[in-house]
Amino acid sequence: NPFMQEMQELLGKVPLTKEVAADIFEHAFSKPFEEAAEIAWRVVRGTCYARYYDLQDRDYDLQDRDFHSSKKARHALSGLYDKCVQRAGMPSRSVAGNGKIIEWQQILTTHNLAVLLEELALSDSLRLDLLGMTEKCWHFICSTLCRLPAKGAWKPRLQAGKNVAYALRQMLFFLSQLPCTAPFLHAAEEHMYSLKPKYPEVFKKLEQEVLPRLRACFAEEEMANEPILGWVEGRHPFLDGL
Repeated sequence: NPFMQEMQELLGKVPLTKEVAADIFEHAFSKPFEEAAEIAWRVVRGTCYARYYDLQDRDYDLQDRDFHSSKKARHALSGLYDKCVQRAGMPSRSVAGNGKIIEWQQILTTHNLAVLLEELALSDSLRLDLLGMTEKCWHFICSTLCRLPAKGAWKPRLQAGKNVAYALRQMLFFLSQLPCTAPFLHAAEEHMYSLKPKYPEVFKKLEQEVLPRLRACFAEEEMANEPILGWVEGRHPFLDGL
């Protein structure tokens, strides 16, 4: 990715994580991924982001970070990978299985969001923009569900499901940096109800399968439903009924 290469050159030693392709995944994550995970946990620990994905200290307990000997280096390289495999449910060795592992890496590291927020000290400068950023993510999720490809077009439908999950993850990160999530929740519900006359199936999906877990993680209550993820092996259950 030329943009990421340019960013890395500008930011020096900041541990930016590159996009990993599921079809050529080598079943290991290098040192910058583990460094990014450490930063991410400092940023999201105890937030709605961590509660939504049920992230715990054990997910970030990466042992043996001494990279001077080849044996220890191999162990350190596998630390984050092993955690991601566990969270992905020990998936099969396939493109979809690889994708599930990579997605959990993106969840645990926040896919550069936490690194950029902390290393560039963006909390203050983004404070006034975060609510609008969350609402844009929500609108993208809603519009993607309203414009799903026909049921026979399985490949673009799967990609749409991934896009929804990725947007949701970014939205949750932005929400985790807000002092209060009530304004977002009000705006999200208002937009959702505006869809009901024309897109009743989408309204039902949002009301029954998306918002309950969001509300629970905001209120620090027992979680409802499962987190929405992008990669699946087989059909995407979140898209059922749409």
